[in-house]
Amino acid sequence: MENHHSGDVPVPGVNGVTRRTVVRSAAWAVPVIAVASAVPLATASGPIVITPISGLQFVGACTEAQNLSFTVANDTGAPLAGTQVSITLPAGWRWADGTTGAKVFASDVDGVVTVAGAIGGPAPSTGAIVGSVVPSGPSATIPVQVTGTIAREVRRGGTGATMPTRDMGGIPTGSTAIAWNVFLGPDGTLYTFHRDSGYSVLDTGVVEVAAHHYTQLNPGREIDLVTYLLSDGTAKTWTSEGGGSLTGVVVRTGVPTGTKVVGWNSFLYPNGDLWVSGTKVANGVTSAIVQHEVDSADTVNDYTTFVTAAGVHTGRKSGAGTWVGVSNFTAPTADATALGWNFSLRPNGDLYYQNQRIAQNVVSAEAQHTTRNAGESDLITYVLADGTGVSRAFGVGAGTTTFAQNFGPDAKVVGRNGFLTAGGDLYNGNELLDTQVDSADSWHERGGPAPFNEYDWFAWTRGASC
Repeated sequence: MENHHSGDVPVPGVNGVTRRTVVRSAAWAVPVIAVASAVPLATASGPIVITPISGLQFVGACTEAQNLSFTVANDTGAPLAGTQVSITLPAGWRWADGTTGAKVFASDVDGVVTVAGAIGGPAPSTGAIVGSVVPSGPSATIPVQVTGTIAREVRRGGTGATMPTRDMGGIPTGSTAIAWNVFLGPDGTLYTFHRDSGYSVLDTGVVEVAAHHYTQLNPGREIDLVTYLLSDGTAKTWTSEGGGSLTGVVVRTGVPTGTKVVGWNSFLYPNGDLWVSGTKVANGVTSAIVQHEVDSADTVNDYTTFVTAAGVHTGRKSGAGTWVGVSNFTAPTADATALGWNFSLRPNGDLYYQNQRIAQNVVSAEAQHTTRNAGESDLITYVLADGTGVSRAFGVGAGTTTFAQNFGPDAKVVGRNGFLTAGGDLYNGNELLDTQVDSADSWHERGGPAPFNEYDWFAWTRGASC
């Protein structure tokens, strides 16, 4: 799924269903992890300098804080191994063993002190983790904020091993999962996560955002693609490898209020003008979605599906900037909503692939184009009014899967084979991934090297409490 978030204004959907997949629910408790033990003190001559590596860290209530670390060095900047540092927790916090007093940790060969087993308090609060060099050396602090929201992600599927569910700690209460490693706070602050450094702020004042995970097969990099719009009318694109910032670029200024971000460097203006990678490709557009993907020749394209008064249309813009291959479909009429490459959904629940009606009574659906080992496919996942979940592929690997689990008539589709029930249960097909989920996103993507595995990349938020 390529999550499109519109601040307080939902992206156009069908029968009351929006593309923003958010369900609010109650919280639950998370198990704690054992704290690290200290190692002996190393000797050091001259003054010792202690510096926090971590910036502000968000922590879910009663969950273990992630990415808490300091460095210790001498006055010339050389790292000190084996230096003992006493760690003091904020009021209301505890260690994984149930104690609350200070614990001593020691620096590794690189002078890094990693704090493990610090459990956030039971209610939202702010505070600081204090590290003091033993016995009477200098101190440094890491600011922390306990929140009511926990972020998680997992990669599922494919023929190779998948990762375990990763608990990424807390983020501001009420935040929304936008895509893998990307989350939007309720105040318009856009966050990215890196496994080594935790959360970073991409920008503030964000009113529209679209993102997805993307595999660039040559030279074989996994990248998070983000496009967003600020309240002052500035539009930016941003890419990340492994959740670490690579680049952020201003792509448009003076964007009118009410514009929708519909994909990578793509915008639908309120007057119906559709812009894809700096070019206006259509006018009179009422719905659009743009998906950034490589074809079977490993050529990057922006796969665009959009709706006008004449029906549904598709076109591709290559990395060279050429707009090609426009197709026109009149069977799905002008009241349809674009779902993904070649797919659209009418308000009466009729689901179309190009000009072919492939299902009726559909209440939620998402689609995308993908490239597989043997060629290209168009993927669609949908929920029927009776709660049945279906996943279909057209092109290479064509077929239909109907899931045994009934997801309920109010379930929302979360990418390929993903479903979020009204009660907050998140599924990957028939597999229950988590409960009490508030928001979720997923994107189907292959991963290198060849022969490629195919994965569903899930990110979600859930309530936090003791």
